[in-house]
Amino acid sequence: MNLKTYVSLVYVETLHDFAREVSPDRPVRLLLSHQTQGQSPLFTRVYTLTLAGSNAYHELVILADSVRIDLDPQGQQPWTAAGESIADQVATWRALVREHLEERGYTVWPAMYTLPKDYTVLRGTFECTRWRKTGETWSVEAAMPEAEAKICPTA
Repeated sequence: MNLKTYVSLVYVETLHDFAREVSPDRPVRLLLSHQTQGQSPLFTRVYTLTLAGSNAYHELVILADSVRIDLDPQGQQPWTAAGESIADQVATWRALVREHLEERGYTVWPAMYTLPKDYTVLRGTFECTRWRKTGETWSVEAAMPEAEAKICPTA
């Protein structure tokens, strides 16, 4: 049985591009995942926020962005205050994107479509959010629609 229901993958760079491709009458999937990379003593954790939905041509449209933090030598905890603040904010990041989508009429479901084994995340930006650094810590907030997209932090 072939479970593939989409014709091809379309990667977009911004949430605005995603909205041009995927109509609000189609449910979308939003997933926050993380992966620990490296080896002692240089571990990092990459949090990836992925949005996917199908367009009118049965193509799977994907927008993904990520933030990266350094971990302690055991690969368990954030190594810096900046990294800890980012880790503490990623759930808020997902919630802000979800709220933005729902305000525009999208039905947002958790989980993700099955992607090919050779799928590589191509980084875009969720311009409805902005990461702000204050001293040594980061916070995420809703951005005004006309605000310029900000690069996500790395700590």
